[in-house]
Amino acid sequence: MDGTPELVSRDQLLAGLGARRAGIALYALESRAGFLATRARNAAASPLLDHLVEAREQAFLSAMAAGRDLPQSVRVQDLERYAPALAHLVPPEPAHRAAVAVRLARKYPARVADVPRLRAALGVDTPEVEETLATRHGLAVDELWVAVLPWKERLRWWRSRLATLIEELPPFWTSYALTLTQTVGAGVLALPIALAGMGPLPGLVVVILLGFINVLTVTSIAEAFTRTGSVRWGGAYFGRVVGQYLGRPVRALVAAALLALAIVILLAYYVGFSSVLAAASGTPAPVWAAVLFAVTATLVWRGRLGATVATALLVGTINLAILVVLSVLAFTDLRLSNLTYAGFLGAEGRSFGPGVVAVVFGVVLVAYFGHMSVANCARVVLIREGSGRDLSRGTAAGMLTAVVVYGGWTLAVGSAVHPDRLAGETGTALEPLAEAIGGAVLVLGAVFAVLAMGMAAVHVSFGLSYQVHDLVATAGTAGRLIGALPLLAVFAAAEVLLITNNESFTGSLGAIGTLALPIVAGVVPILLLAATRRRGDYIPGWTLSSLGNRSVLAAVHLVFVVALILHAAVLWASPLARLAAGVMALIMVVITARVLRSEAMRPLATVELRRSREVGRSQLSAVANGTGASVRASASARSETSPLVVEGTAELPMSADLVSVDLDGVPAEDIRVVVHEVDTAGASTPIDAVCTLRSPDGHLEQLPVDGSAATSLRQPATLEIELSRSRGRPDGVSRD
Repeated sequence: MDGTPELVSRDQLLAGLGARRAGIALYALESRAGFLATRARNAAASPLLDHLVEAREQAFLSAMAAGRDLPQSVRVQDLERYAPALAHLVPPEPAHRAAVAVRLARKYPARVADVPRLRAALGVDTPEVEETLATRHGLAVDELWVAVLPWKERLRWWRSRLATLIEELPPFWTSYALTLTQTVGAGVLALPIALAGMGPLPGLVVVILLGFINVLTVTSIAEAFTRTGSVRWGGAYFGRVVGQYLGRPVRALVAAALLALAIVILLAYYVGFSSVLAAASGTPAPVWAAVLFAVTATLVWRGRLGATVATALLVGTINLAILVVLSVLAFTDLRLSNLTYAGFLGAEGRSFGPGVVAVVFGVVLVAYFGHMSVANCARVVLIREGSGRDLSRGTAAGMLTAVVVYGGWTLAVGSAVHPDRLAGETGTALEPLAEAIGGAVLVLGAVFAVLAMGMAAVHVSFGLSYQVHDLVATAGTAGRLIGALPLLAVFAAAEVLLITNNESFTGSLGAIGTLALPIVAGVVPILLLAATRRRGDYIPGWTLSSLGNRSVLAAVHLVFVVALILHAAVLWASPLARLAAGVMALIMVVITARVLRSEAMRPLATVELRRSREVGRSQLSAVANGTGASVRASASARSETSPLVVEGTAELPMSADLVSVDLDGVPAEDIRVVVHEVDTAGASTPIDAVCTLRSPDGHLEQLPVDGSAATSLRQPATLEIELSRSRGRPDGVSRD
C-alpha cells in the first residue's frame, strides 16, 4: 500500500450501484402506475375525446420510454392500487427490494395499513428483506411508514379505496352497472312527453320494442369489441375500431354524427337543466343557463377533466335511484283514465296524426343511447376476463334492465299526469309531474338535473371544445379561445330560445336522435358485428344466438332505414327536416352497400404469438373467418423442434425463437400477424421479429408484427416467425 486513500471503496461502489438500480426501479414503478392511473381517469371519457385520450396515453408512454419526467404526477394511492400489476418490475434481490422500499417510503409517506398491496409487491414483509432493512438501513419494517397523516391525505386514501372497490367489481357487474348507469340519463325526462300523444300503454309497447332492438345493437358492439385485439391490448376506442373494420369514410361519418349529436344534446341540456332549476327555485331559466355555461366554460378552460369508471358508476347509480323514487311517487297518484288513454283511438275527440309520433323514434333512441359505454367498458373488462362472456352478458343485462326502468317510468308519469299537460310541456317531464304529485319531485329533480344534465354538459362541452381546438391545431391561449367558440354559440342559442319561449327539450332530442342515432346506434353496430365475425382476432366466449341469423341483422338494419324514410315522407312537416331525413336514409343505404362490397367482409386469418413474462406463458393462436383455425405448426427452441397442432390456441415453449405455421386449408382470403408481449395490466409491446409468408410460387413477403396491415393469402402457404434474440428475448429475460 502506498498510503494513498482509496477514492471509492468496494462497499461504496456496491452501495452506489444499488442506489442507482433502486432509482431505476422506482421510476419504472412510478411510470407504470402513472400510465395505468391516466388510463383509468379517462376510462369513461366521451367518444369526442378519443384522440385526446389516446394522445395523453401516448405522451405518457413516450416519456416512459425516454426516461423523461412524467406528464402527470404520481400519487402513492396509484402505486398501491396498481401494485399487483407492478410486482414484476421490482428487482428480485432482497438488497435491491429493501433499497426500493426505503426510497419509495421516504418519497411517499403512508401508514402501514394503507399499503398492503404495495408491501406485498415489494416483499418487505419477507424475512430476507426484513433482515436487509435492519442490517443495511437500520430500519424495522414498520419504521418505513408513518403513524399519522394530514386530513387531506386521509381523505385521498378514503376516495382511493372507494374507487378501487367500485372499479374492481366482478367483470359481469362492471359491464352491467356501467351499461345501465350510462344509458339511464337525462333523455328519460323527455320520454313521457314524446309518448304523451300515444298514451302510456301504447307508449310502453314502443319502449319495449325499440328497447329490444337496442339490446341487439349494444350486444353487437360488445361482441365486436371482444373480437378485436386492438381494444384489449391497444385500448382502442369506438372510432378507431370503426375505422379499422369499416374504413375511414364510415369513421368520418360516425364522428360527424356524434359531433352533431353532442351540439344538439348540449343545447337540450341547457334547456332542461335551466327549466328544472327554475321551477325548483323560482329563478328565471336564462339565469340558470348562464350559471351552467360559467361552470362548464371554467372547467373546460382549466383543461382537466376526469372520467373514471368509479365516478360514472356513482353518479349513474344516484340518478337511477332518483328515477326509481320518482316513479314510485308517481304511482301513488295513478289515475285510471290517464293510464288507459290511447291517442290512436281518437279518445276525447282528439285526432291522431303524424305529428303525434314525430318525435317518438328519436327521443326513445336518445334515451337508450348507452352504446359508447360498451366501448369504454371493454377496455377495462377484457383485460380481466378475456373471453368477453361477462362483457356481452353484462351489457345485454344492463340494457334489458334499462327497458324495465323506462317501461315503469313511462307508465308512472303517464298515469299520474294528463296527456294534454305532458304534450304541451317545453321543458322536462319533471315540471308537470311536480304539479300532479307535489314539490318533492322538484327537489329530487334538481339533483337529477345537476348530475344527469349538468355533469353531462361539462363532458360534452369539453369534447366540443377539443374537437374545434384539434381541427384548427392552434396552441396556447388562442387555441383555447377558438375551442370555446362552439360553447359560446350553443349557450347563446339556448338563451335566445329561453328568452323568446321557443325552447323544446323534447323536440331537440327527437330531431337529432332521429337523424344521428340510426347511424351510430343502428347500422354501424350491425356492420361492425358482420365484419368482426369475418375479420376478428378472437373468438368470444358467449354470443347472442339470434345475432347469428342474417335475417335478424337485415331486419334490424331495415327498421332504422324505414324509420328515416317514414320521417322524410310522412311524419315530419318541415321540408328541410324531410330532406335531412331522406339524405340520411340514402347515406345509410350507400354505406351499407359500400361496406358489404369492400374488403371488410373478406375472411381474414389472424395469427398471434403472445408472450407474458409475468406468468411465464407463450401462446400461438390462429383465428380465421371468425372461428378457431386448426393449423399445423412447429416451434424451434435452440435447435429443438416441437411439432404441435393449433386448435385456436396452443402453448409454446418460452424459449422458442422460430415458429412455422402451415396455413394450408385455412378458410381466409387475407392474413395478418401480431407478435407481441403483454403484461398483467394489458399493455402490449411488439416483439422484434421477422414474419415471412411463403407462397406456393416461391414468393416471399414480409408482414408487420403489429398487425397494422393484412396481405392476400394464396394457398397453400407457410408463415415463419423468427424472433430476435437481442430484444424481446424468448427466455423471458427483461430488457431493462
